[in-house]
Amino acid sequence: DRCSLKRVTGVDADPEAISKSIALIKRAAPSYEFRTTFTDGLLTIEDMKKIRNELDDDSHWVIQPFRPVGCLDPDFCSRPPADPDRLKKEFPDIRVRG
Repeated sequence: DRCSLKRVTGVDADPEAISKSIALIKRAAPSYEFRTTFTDGLLTIEDMKKIRNELDDDSHWVIQPFRPVGCLDPDFCSRPPADPDRLKKEFPDIRVRG
């Protein structure tokens, strides 16, 4: 939803435009990957499930656990890293890197 997108991206993104972009990529790109970096406090497991539904359980979806290294926003450097084992447990059929 628009509120969640704004919270995560920092901009007032149009969910419909994002859905159209996802569909276009799936149709036109021979090889693609959708990647989501999971950060506790910014995303929830429920948010991740919504993303998964938006992608129609796409096998090209990869979850990256957040690591506080080289952050563009200095406030993120003090955040704890995300637990990859927790993500693997919540999403056993999705690739989790890290």
